[in-house]
Parts: sequence; structure tokens; C-alpha cells
Amino acid sequence: MKQESNTQIGRQNGCRTRRQESLSTQPRENPIAQRRLLTPSSALKHFVLVLVLGLAGPAMLASSHYQAVLSLDAQNNRTGAEGAPLIQANDGLLYGTTENGTNYGTVFRVRKDGTGYQIIYSFTGAADGGYPRSGVIEGNDGALYGTATQAGAGNYGTFFRLNKDGTGFRVLHSFSGYPNDGSHLDEETSSENELLQGSDGALYGITQQGGTYDLGTAYRLNKDGSGYTILHHFGQPIQADCPAYDWDYGQEPCGGLIEGSDGSLYGTALVGGQGGICDGPGGFNYWSSGVVFKMAKDGSGYTILHSFTAGLGASYLKATLIEGRDGALYGTADNFADQSCPYIDSGAVFRLNKDGSGYQVLHFFDASGDVPSHRLLQGDDGALYGTTGRGGTNDNGIVYTLGNDGTGYKVLYTFQHQPPYWEYYPARGLVKASDGDFYGSTVGPGGQVIYRISPSQTPDMLTVRKSGDAMQVVFSGASGYNYQLLRSTDLKTWSPFTTITMPASGFSTNLDNSPPTPKAFYRAAWLP
Repeated sequence: MKQESNTQIGRQNGCRTRRQESLSTQPRENPIAQRRLLTPSSALKHFVLVLVLGLAGPAMLASSHYQAVLSLDAQNNRTGAEGAPLIQANDGLLYGTTENGTNYGTVFRVRKDGTGYQIIYSFTGAADGGYPRSGVIEGNDGALYGTATQAGAGNYGTFFRLNKDGTGFRVLHSFSGYPNDGSHLDEETSSENELLQGSDGALYGITQQGGTYDLGTAYRLNKDGSGYTILHHFGQPIQADCPAYDWDYGQEPCGGLIEGSDGSLYGTALVGGQGGICDGPGGFNYWSSGVVFKMAKDGSGYTILHSFTAGLGASYLKATLIEGRDGALYGTADNFADQSCPYIDSGAVFRLNKDGSGYQVLHFFDASGDVPSHRLLQGDDGALYGTTGRGGTNDNGIVYTLGNDGTGYKVLYTFQHQPPYWEYYPARGLVKASDGDFYGSTVGPGGQVIYRISPSQTPDMLTVRKSGDAMQVVFSGASGYNYQLLRSTDLKTWSPFTTITMPASGFSTNLDNSPPTPKAFYRAAWLP
């Protein structure tokens, strides 16, 4: 008879789960391979198990660790021409925004398996704002906060709050634009502009336009909308006889602010800075193309940590920085070019100490990737993970990883632009969820696609076979990483069977000489 299988992926305690069960007595005909959800029972991460009823028979080899979980298609009025970063809230759901679903944009939520999609708020393009591009964050009060780029009382965008069920929507601030306030109107569609809740409980953000020089602002406000304050006006000239556009203290901030472990705010500006070479009024050999800056949470002590120069390395910064476990800052630039580099306009990943020293280009992209204008993520393995908006085999973008020293660069997935989802052009960076997987969104021809990708260390259970009176268990993983094989008789209580370091072959074969009766379950876990 034909063997049946079900390849649904389950989860256990924040862990990707595929399990394998084998009966150690009385073999059955036609074993059934299936995957299903387990009740949480362990703190180990990235479990991969396949369940096989019956004695022997190979389990199904796991497919790619990439999966498209939901298409926000135009047909179902869930379109989003420009995607936004996702978050996982404390209820375990993913939240995000679409730029133009229901005409003026939406806030939505969805389960990590793609079910339960719900629009919790639709913008009207009036006083509430319109076209939210930067996603939302969850405050420590459990509410969602975000910005809309247009409309509002002054038609320069809004700062809004709402509950996770969509109730309680409130505009906390309507931007009024140049010269006294910021403006989100006509900002870069690919800029991240993510909000930040500081350790003081206040909310921090940036605008790409508006302010004294109409070149952007950094601001602060409380969660009830009070205390709105401009912390910094971008675009202040450094030297009177050089044009401000080419030589200033940074302008048009695109990436959101982060709070460092030292309590200071760090961010990036798209252009400007002190990297240009000024030959007098209007004269430049090279022009400044972005900065990394630092300031206190009250706006004092604004300092340029590093200025980028077009034509002489990395330049044009649109992504939010991250602080690595080593205390350094990591970010991406959209361009990389110099006289010795043939890869023009292909972007780079860089590292910088929080005092401005130690600037280093960790990787510049060639045909394998392009335009990495998205926030990085540091995984449990210490490696950096990111996406590029273009490049790769099909020029539709990639998911990549590299070490924080620049070694080990690897393309994890190349977006295909083919049915059924036509996913391409990753819209923003990745978010790590409680199941250990990474989630992101792409911009397809009919809307966004939300996808999931597992770390490359995620193991796959391959086979459980009877070998005499013993059971042979085989699983695969990443060479050099530590894994644990566990055993259970009831899928509730698990005991470590063995811990191994994956050999260079990427396969581990384990013999259980005393398998429990009448049945045994096996699972593998990556130990970060």
C-alpha cells in the first residue's frame, strides 16, 4: 500500500519541531510519516523531529528551511506596495503594517504559521494619517506605537497608538513640518525609521525632513503623547563656504534610533557628514554620503562617530544599527565603491566601536547580493543575519549570514519570483521570534509575502531504523556545532540520550542499544 505523509511543521517551546517515533515491538504495515505540534516541555532550542509510526522506514528529509507563510495579496485587500518590519508581541503574534492596503494602509496581526490574519486598523488618510511604512513597536504597556508618513492635521504624518486588538486608536502627535517640527512627507520609501522605547520609558524617533534646515529631526515623546521635544535638527553646515548638502553634521536620517548599553542614542543619516573634501565654495573632489552619530537621550552631546564618503568605500545609510554582543555597532550601507573595487553600488556591512574607532567594512556585496538597506540581526550563534533588496541569482534579493568578524559569508536563501507567491525584494530586516526562527516580508507584484527561515544550524531528523535489537537514529546539522539527541516514551518527558559535535560530513549516526518498549520517540536539538 502507498505510504501517506503530512509535512506540516510544528513548534515546541520556541523550537522548530520535527520528530521521529518508532515502535520497538510489533512492526506495523504502511508506516505513516507526520509532523504535528507538541506541548512545550523543554528549554532547548531548534528541535527538529519527524514522527514515523511503525518500526522502521526512513523519515521524510526536511525541505528547505525557508517557507512562505502568508501572501498579503491585493485580491483579499491585503496589499502592501512597500513592506515594513515585523515584530513579535508578548501575545506571540506577529504585527506589521502595509503601506496602502485599503487605500491608506493598515496595521495587521497574524500567527507565525500564517493563520489568523486580521487587519486591526485601516487608515483613512485624514486626521489619523496614512501610508505607514515603518511598522509598529510594542511598548512596555502592551500597546502598539507607530508612525504614518502622510495626512494628519498638518499633512506631514502622525505618531499613533493603538491596542493589539485594534481598539483605542489615538494620534499622539501630528507633525507640522519645516521649520519647527519634523515631517514624514515624501521620505525615502526604503528608509526604516523604526521607533524606539528607551530605558526611561519614553518613545524616540526620527523624521527625514522638517526641522530648522528641512533635513530631518530626532524627537522624543511620552507614551501618553505629552512631552514632545525635538532633540536635534539635522543639516547644520560645518563650514560657511561649503554647501551644506555636501559638508554638514549629517542630514536625512533614515534608520531608526537605538539605545546603546551605555544609555546613549545611536543612529545613521543617509547623506551629509564630514567625509567630503572641500575645495572652497561649491567645490568638491568627493562628497559626504552619510554618518553614524551619537547623542544623549536629552539631545545633548550630538557627535559624528564616522562620516562616509561616496566613491571611497561604503556610503548611503538607510538601515537601523544594532549593537552586537561585543558592544560594537553593526550596520549596512547601500553603496560600496573605490578605485580598487569593481563592484559599484553594491552595498556593504560595516562595524564600528561606540566611540567611533575601529571602523571596518566586514563584507561588500558583489553579484551575490545588492542594496542591503535593512537592519541586521545577531543570532544565537553570534553570527549576523540580514537581507538585501536586490541581487542574488535572480536579482530578487537574498537572505545571508556572516560572522561578526566578516568571515563565513553565506547566502541562505535566494528569492525566486515565481508561483505560488512570487516573493521577491525583501522589504526590511529579519525579526527573531520565540520559536527560534527568523521572520520577514517581501514586496511582491500583488502585495507582501511574510516568510520564515530557520537558522542554518537547525537539525533535520533523517531516519530511525531497527538494527538487530537496537535502533539506529540518523540526523543532520551544521558541521562543528553541538547537538543533543533526546528520547521519550510519551512525547511529554524527554531525557538526553547523547550530545555530539556534528562532524564535517554534516551527519550523525547514533545507536540506541536499549530502546524502551513498546515505543520510543527521538528528537534532535541544536545547542547554541
